[in-house]
Amino acid sequence: MAIRKEDIYGYLAPTAPSKMALPRDARKGPNCGVTAAAVATGCSFAESWNLIKTTHNKRKNWRGSTYFWELDCVFNAFGLKTKLISLPVRPGRRHIQLKTLVRDYLDPTKRYVIWTTKHVQVVRGDELIDQAGLRPVKTKGWAGKRVKKIVEIVED
Repeated sequence: MAIRKEDIYGYLAPTAPSKMALPRDARKGPNCGVTAAAVATGCSFAESWNLIKTTHNKRKNWRGSTYFWELDCVFNAFGLKTKLISLPVRPGRRHIQLKTLVRDYLDPTKRYVIWTTKHVQVVRGDELIDQAGLRPVKTKGWAGKRVKKIVEIVED
């Protein structure tokens, strides 16, 4: 059996439910916040899109860019419990990179919504998922991103 690109990068929804999978109706484009909200809550991309668009009066030509406070409406609508995590303080360092945060500070069994410079993704262990699919945190271009905000997804 040949390995397909879709199987490696998570472009297709899995047959078993996964909390680190793109919704079936996911779209490519500048919509990382909409996708992260959909992945975190388990709702469809369309539900997340419509909720953010209507709640925050987005214009007709809106392509999916979001601010961190706009995702709270999706989290609340689907009853997702979240907890804001303080950024780690490191002596002599002003910023923390995504790879360092994941490696040294986060519980690998929990999921987090992490805002980095101009991007947001859901992270669990050493995997991240955004609108391009599932990939390792160490992927070139992502590992060195500066972390801006961390929200832990509280799962019972």
